[in-house]
Amino acid sequence: MSRFIVTGGQCGAPNRLEINDFIKDKKQLTLYIRAQIEISEDLQSNITSHFGISGIHGLPYKQWDGAGGGTAVPGSGWGGYCTHGSVLFPTWHRPYVALYEQVLQSHALSIADKFQVDKVAWKTAAENLRAPYWDWAANITIDIINYDGSTINVTNPLYRYAFHPVDDSFQKMFKVWQTTLRQPNPPDSPNATTDVDHLKEELEASQDEITNSTYNMLLRVHDWPAFSNHTPGDGGSLSNSLEAIHDRIHFYVGGAGHMGDAAVAGSFLYISEIRSHLLPASCKRRPLLALWSAINPNVWVTPGPAVNGTWTIPATATIDTNTNLTPFWNTQTTFWASSGTKTTEALNYTYPEFNGLKPDEVQQAIIRFVNDCYGGSKYGPSGSIVAQPPPAPPVPRLGLPVTAAVSAVKSVAEAAIRDWTCRIRFKKHELHQSFAIRIFLGNSVPNDPSQWRTSSTYVGSHVAFVNSAAERCANCREQADIVCEGFVHLNVAISKLSGLPSFDPNVVTPFLQKSLHWGLQAADGSLISLESLLSLEVTVASTLLSQQPGAIFPILDVPSYHHHITYGRQGGARQRRLEVLREENETNEGVGIITPKTGVTSQFCASTAQRLRCYVAAGYPERLDAQEVEKRTMEDGSVVDVVGANSAVVYAPDGTCVVNHRKSHLFHMDKPWVKPGPGFTTFHLPPPLNTVTLGICMDLNPRSPWTLDGGPYELADHCLKTRSNVLILLNAWLDSEEERDSEEDISTMNYWATLLRPLWHRQGNGRMARATTNPEKRPKTRKPCGSL
Repeated sequence: MSRFIVTGGQCGAPNRLEINDFIKDKKQLTLYIRAQIEISEDLQSNITSHFGISGIHGLPYKQWDGAGGGTAVPGSGWGGYCTHGSVLFPTWHRPYVALYEQVLQSHALSIADKFQVDKVAWKTAAENLRAPYWDWAANITIDIINYDGSTINVTNPLYRYAFHPVDDSFQKMFKVWQTTLRQPNPPDSPNATTDVDHLKEELEASQDEITNSTYNMLLRVHDWPAFSNHTPGDGGSLSNSLEAIHDRIHFYVGGAGHMGDAAVAGSFLYISEIRSHLLPASCKRRPLLALWSAINPNVWVTPGPAVNGTWTIPATATIDTNTNLTPFWNTQTTFWASSGTKTTEALNYTYPEFNGLKPDEVQQAIIRFVNDCYGGSKYGPSGSIVAQPPPAPPVPRLGLPVTAAVSAVKSVAEAAIRDWTCRIRFKKHELHQSFAIRIFLGNSVPNDPSQWRTSSTYVGSHVAFVNSAAERCANCREQADIVCEGFVHLNVAISKLSGLPSFDPNVVTPFLQKSLHWGLQAADGSLISLESLLSLEVTVASTLLSQQPGAIFPILDVPSYHHHITYGRQGGARQRRLEVLREENETNEGVGIITPKTGVTSQFCASTAQRLRCYVAAGYPERLDAQEVEKRTMEDGSVVDVVGANSAVVYAPDGTCVVNHRKSHLFHMDKPWVKPGPGFTTFHLPPPLNTVTLGICMDLNPRSPWTLDGGPYELADHCLKTRSNVLILLNAWLDSEEERDSEEDISTMNYWATLLRPLWHRQGNGRMARATTNPEKRPKTRKPCGSL
């Protein structure tokens, strides 16, 4: 059976235009509208009809053009093909839109041939036709050119889609409504209509919020997982992912209608690749994946979990740049993969922002464009600082004199401004419907939910874009614990509403403790009790942003989480902080071997964790069970009993032991008594800590010959491979004695930073928090080096 090969439009790679530019060409507008009408009227059973293409995304949960089996693969948590919540989310939509664009142009070429006048010009218009990116039309009818050259008025196919018939797979009100609706009013009526006025109100109220989120994403996120999807892990940017912004657009535009529900949102089709539609009028609407890729030319899809899974991908799978982007065939036997979609030209289109640019000019030109389009004082006192994306964090590096490194860090700090953000996390499917967490800065949450979006104290939202038909898919219910993450930027609102003289924590923290509030709202606008969303966690974070003269990227410091601001409130921070206790090397004070979980270290950790309601990590010498004791022949020929392990434990706020780690890279003083561990230990804690890697002292050292360029960077690479959010490294490192007059051993800290180089030398994504501890210097011949 022949497959539909996705190529995108034919006849070169012309521009996709913003709708206000697009409609200036009456021929292209006419072809576009007529082609849309034909696609909408095509039989719903045809795979290239409006219904056939839109059904790829979600309902009716059917095989498309032979991609996959007759049912979803076992272990899939999503009955459609869309790759929600995964690293493939942005790239999957490129061939999806190209498929639609290809069908659109095919109809347009046929329509152009029917015109009785100016046939060459009509053919050229059809060849250059690409789907515009656009603001949703509010006009029910529209004027176009008739085949004889006259003007006629037709029903606007962009306003709504009329089902013929409504598919049996649709649930709830979607089974009753005969057309697609946005912001339906009333939302529970079979006679509901699109509330255009409310839709406009939503868009206007969202403009600053979406613009600010888009700006920060484009110029602060430089890690593909953090950019691509809304699962936890922001790469240290405290900024939203592309998917988080996408989810908000669906929620704000759709409400309780089709576009606000993931199961049927495909009914509107994707009119161009994922983008923000709510930007300043002067900036129109822009292609976010293309812009972000231009700013980050060396970053593309990295391996990650499939999360929900799809019709063809199990939720337990690991996906990467070579994973099939089903159901989009690129030959009769193979599918498109992300590796083939990195350039827009591969699918036969481009954008005006890239016209005439040479390859070595693209990054700088697009950064200037983004700054000109989105930047400026409108977005708060941090606007000039958040102007561009960051390089490596200010870590002293080998080859740079210590004094110069310290001076550079000081100069950066002096020029920095603190940026404040709300991080919001929850289990996406906990309420079985789409919903929003609304953030306010005022005396309280306004009483009337219908006024929340227009309230002067409203700041922004994070949205759950949810499949309400999860009961149709048994595996969807098994994915109920998937966590969704998003951010609401606070600086603009703080500046406008607080009257504070600065963003210094000493003045901002008391204000936020008093004024920061949040509420929970359903897609139909109704109030939901915060007690209903038990997984909700709203946490305040801040980071120093600085800009060096002449640099194209600003510097983002490691984020600070101010858990105490929201701790103890419904939906607030779960823990106050992570407590790290220093490891004492077994030689320091003659510490004896301790039995794990019952020794004095474990008892102290358990009681401290319960008292402070935090996680506590500590190092200790662990006594081995009798069956683990073994003989070891030393270099001098002597034989010793290996009776212990150099270990570390982590205890939870309830006083239970989370994990026990054994050092695997032994110091020479370990060898007479220590059994090495099997490797690095990685485990998972609740947000905000998430994935944590635990190491001890010499675990930082590679086992084999090492070079700056080639490594190996065993611990750092392990952290990247496991996508760890936190690295805890417990040290008792000896002083190098190279800085005798300094209270800190900069040389040793420089050495630590060098061996962790992959964690900060990747365009400065700041993805991981490092908790490193070491006893302070002591007046002994062999003394620990200091603390970092």
